[in-house]
Amino acid sequence: IGVARWVPTEEEGIGEFAVVVADDCQGQGIAGRLMRLLITAATLGRLERIEGLILKENVPMLSMVQKMGFDASTNHDAGPSIAMYTKDLSESAA
Repeated sequence: IGVARWVPTEEEGIGEFAVVVADDCQGQGIAGRLMRLLITAATLGRLERIEGLILKENVPMLSMVQKMGFDASTNHDAGPSIAMYTKDLSESAA
């Protein structure tokens, strides 16, 4: 019903995340649980930061990552309909 993954980027210590939940299972908190597990896995994987692209129309996902301490970044070339969100994982390791 859902999956969360991170993959290393070309930049050392940085990973890109993705979370997907089946349409009929959305709105049940599954993405949040998956994201918390993903953050734990990325921290254990010694990443310093994770980042991901989110469609600006995906308001529930944008709200979730903001509540989880992700910061919006304008440093991407994915286009005006996509937002980049990053999270510093050094805070999670404590």
